Amino acid sequence: MADVEISGDGSGNSKRRRLSDGAARLHNDDDSPPNCLADLPSGILAHTASFLAAPSRVLLLHALNDSDDDVPSSSSAIVGSHHEVLDFGQIEKDLAEKLSDQDIQRILLHTDAVNKVKKLLLTNCIKMTGVGLEPLRGSEIIEQIDLSIVEFVGDDRETSISCDHVLPILDSLIEREGPAMKHLQFPKKWRKEVVTESDFHAFLGRYNQMWEGRGRIDCPMCKEQSVLAYDGEEQDIIGPWVYTSEHSEEWNFYGTHNNVCYGCLKYSCGECDDGGSLLHFCYKCERTYCVHCATLNYCSVCEKEYCLDYCKEFYSCDGRPDADFGDYDFKCGQNICEDCVYSERRECRKCKKSYCSTDCSNRTYDEDEINRCDHCCSFLCYDCDNPLSSSNTLAVADFFNKVLSGRHDIDKLRKCGDCNKAACADCQLKFGKSVENLDCKGCVKMIVSALLEEKEMKKELQGELERKNERLESNSAQIEELKEENCRLKNGIKEVKNAIKGLPM
Repeated sequence: MADVEISGDGSGNSKRRRLSDGAARLHNDDDSPPNCLADLPSGILAHTASFLAAPSRVLLLHALNDSDDDVPSSSSAIVGSHHEVLDFGQIEKDLAEKLSDQDIQRILLHTDAVNKVKKLLLTNCIKMTGVGLEPLRGSEIIEQIDLSIVEFVGDDRETSISCDHVLPILDSLIEREGPAMKHLQFPKKWRKEVVTESDFHAFLGRYNQMWEGRGRIDCPMCKEQSVLAYDGEEQDIIGPWVYTSEHSEEWNFYGTHNNVCYGCLKYSCGECDDGGSLLHFCYKCERTYCVHCATLNYCSVCEKEYCLDYCKEFYSCDGRPDADFGDYDFKCGQNICEDCVYSERRECRKCKKSYCSTDCSNRTYDEDEINRCDHCCSFLCYDCDNPLSSSNTLAVADFFNKVLSGRHDIDKLRKCGDCNKAACADCQLKFGKSVENLDCKGCVKMIVSALLEEKEMKKELQGELERKNERLESNSAQIEELKEENCRLKNGIKEVKNAIKGLPM
């Protein structure tokens, strides 16, 4: 071992540590110093690569070499040997978006994907057409391929993946005897429309036939229902493995899996509740999960489920629909997804509380009650709209504090008698600055009335404030007089005490 001295901070003290001769002097066979990363010892490169995801390891290997023919013998140490899961979502998004079919083919070849990879997730590989998946052809062990490329519905990035290149490779995986395939996640652009004459639709039929060829598969949870569904004599049909029609008027399930969890690849009939193992479909990422792999929340407004936090944030309804019946401690608590809160303006713009329905926010069950602005769609809950009638003592206290301090703002939704549209305080103020641009005479009258009312209220508050100041000034004068009187009394008491001391005993 060679001792390497590292100087301290100039105080004469130094630290010493022992390094191996190879690590102390990085050199080539001719003792020349390294000029690039490729000249570093293979052990250091392998250790560095161990911190990278599998796709990045192969990319590092090719960055160190000029061509595929110039791959060093140490490549296996850099690439590694454990590659059951190859997830391109583990590398930086910008890098994954730049990968070509040639890059992906290199990665599959150097990881020996045909013999080692069981799960392949091609997240963010938008430039890939599918030609680069050729090294997977004929794999006997691969169980899952995610071809969706983008993670969520609504991701508008243009993808290049093509049925013409991918389907022949997928056929080679499902046509062999005893295929290992359990789950295929298809791109959204393949599933947008049901075209029964398309090559993709024909493949879905072959894929379902692969499952049928496995015979009856009982649900491992309830041990009763058959997971498999096909047109035969089975009476406990749950549904197809992959939907080949829309199966829904509200949502397109075409080309999505039915009875297999995306995470653990376990089967379930989807209707049993043995140990909480129900399957749930997320409408954002369009994947089916069991409760052990992901937590999905149900939105009481749009009546859809989403992966909690990862796909959608959820809010709890703050309404108390039974408050008018004396149950002030009852809270609705139903879940509302972020889209329904913001797109449908279900958050009170004043107190920022979320509500699932008019009943919860209104508590009056009166259809004529004004709660929402028809111009900006802002929402005002009952407590904020009617602070004096509110069961919320904090709202009442806040109202009086603003009035007494002269900071009360008219935040009342007002409805036009002609067009029947309601306007919030912000819209009233906006319209008040340009009344001449309003087409509805009723709205003009309403806005002018609101402005006059606000002016009158401010005048009253200003008068109350002036009267309060006068009382304070009067009280201040009285206090000064009392202070002077107190001083005179103290002086008188002192004189009396002195006089008493001067009397003969």
